[in-house]
Amino acid sequence: MNDFDQIRTARPAVAPPSAEVMAAAKAAMWLAAPSRGTSSPGHRRLIRIPIAITALAAATALVVTFVRLSDNRTAPPTGTGTVTTPTQPVTSGLPAPVTLTDIGGARLGMTATELSRVWSTSVVPAGGTGPDCQTAQFTTGGVQGFAIFSQGRLASLWFSGPVMRTDLGIGVGSTLAAVRTAYAPLTETRSEYNPKAIIAYYEPGGPGTAGLRFSVNPEGSVAELAWGDKSIHLLEGCA
Repeated sequence: MNDFDQIRTARPAVAPPSAEVMAAAKAAMWLAAPSRGTSSPGHRRLIRIPIAITALAAATALVVTFVRLSDNRTAPPTGTGTVTTPTQPVTSGLPAPVTLTDIGGARLGMTATELSRVWSTSVVPAGGTGPDCQTAQFTTGGVQGFAIFSQGRLASLWFSGPVMRTDLGIGVGSTLAAVRTAYAPLTETRSEYNPKAIIAYYEPGGPGTAGLRFSVNPEGSVAELAWGDKSIHLLEGCA
């Protein structure tokens, strides 16, 4: 086995050596072999041994370079790779937990267009008393309710079905006792429509900030759940 074969066996490349590498290796082997000529053996050795060493060194350098290039091609440096990024914004929808910060991606101050996009449904203000208060009915994901917009911006969301619940598990059908246990302190008032009904507000940041409203019927269970700013204090819709 010659020098080139030893290098290739110890460190196989991913592709055949180039023509230049093969030529250099063959030249090295030819120069190292005995030749037929008129010069004396000693004279030939003195001339060809340095040349053979130089040729072998050149061939070895070419092979090592080839192998390194192959390694670089087949094994990218650590840290390189494909980074997948979303091509579209991540959207949410209903049903989703009712939290103080958002509901399925809906946030205070959104426009109707923005709310329609995050919920993948059509939310169009079509009622109310004017720019200061407009209402929009919606049905999506098995959830029904309505939104209140003030000056074109989302102010509150109202739910009357059993699907929507807070992140603490409170929703339509929960008892007033469960509401009191989950949320404190509560501000409780009597309903203007029925003195036996109670409206409980949870506003940890104070009136006007994001809060929750639990409308409790005379039987002592939640009949309606609302989330929003000061508009959750409205009696009914924009009234």
